[in-house]
Amino acid sequence: MLDFNLPNQELGIVMATNAGPRGPRSHPRAPAYALLGFLSVIWGLAFVAIRVADSDLSPLSLLLIRWLIASAGLAIIVPFARPKTKFQSRDLPRPLAFALMMVALYGTALNYAETSISSGLVGLLVSLGPVFIVAFSAVTLKERLSRRLVYALLLALVGCVLLSASDLNAGGNSLSGALEAIVASLIYAGFTVLSKPLVDKYGALSVTIWGSLTGTVFLLPLASAEFVRQVSALPAEGWVAVGIVRTRSER
Repeated sequence: MLDFNLPNQELGIVMATNAGPRGPRSHPRAPAYALLGFLSVIWGLAFVAIRVADSDLSPLSLLLIRWLIASAGLAIIVPFARPKTKFQSRDLPRPLAFALMMVALYGTALNYAETSISSGLVGLLVSLGPVFIVAFSAVTLKERLSRRLVYALLLALVGCVLLSASDLNAGGNSLSGALEAIVASLIYAGFTVLSKPLVDKYGALSVTIWGSLTGTVFLLPLASAEFVRQVSALPAEGWVAVGIVRTRSER
C-alpha cells in the first residue's frame, strides 16, 4: 500500500517497485552498436577496394576521384549540417590542418602503402591508430590513462607486430609499405585528436563535412590530363571499388 505522504522522489521509487514485472526492453545502446558494426564492415571493405582500384589508377588519381565523389555527396547535406555556434576566424588554422591531414596526407600514405603490401596488412597496421590517439590525447589534451587501458593498448601493439612480422621482408618493398601504413595511422591519430576541440565546439557533422570539402580543394591541383585519362578508362569494377562497395576480397 502506498503512503502518499512520502516525498515525490521516494513515492516514485515505491511506485516503480510495485509496478510489477515489465516486458522485455531493448538495450538503449543497441542502435549505436549496430551502427558501429556497419561502419566496421565499410571500413574493412575500403582497404580491399583501394587495392582493387590501384590496378587501374595511380595512388594520387584514386585519392582525388574518391574525394570528388565523396564531396559531391556531402555537399547535398551541407544545408543540414549547421554548426553549434558561429565559426570564429581565430579557429581557422586548426580546421585547415585537420582537412589537410584527413584528406590529403592520410589518403596519400594509405594509397601508396596498398601498392606494396596486402590490404589485410595495411588494415592491421592502420588499426594502430587508436594506440596513437591515446598517446597524443594524453600529451596534448592531458587526458588521463587508466592502467587497464595502457595494458590493452600494449597488448594490441604486440599482437599487431606478431601478426604482421611474417608478411614483412626487410629487403623489399614490403618494409616501405608497412612504414607508409604506420605513417597513415599516425596521421589518422593526429587529425582525430586535432579535431576534438572543433567537434566539441561546432559539432561532429559540420566539422566532418567542411573538413572533407576543404581537403578536397587541396587535392584539385592533382586534376591533370593523366588523371582524366585514367578515370575515363576505368572499368566498371574499378568504379565499384572507388565507391567502396566490394563483395569479394582480392589481394
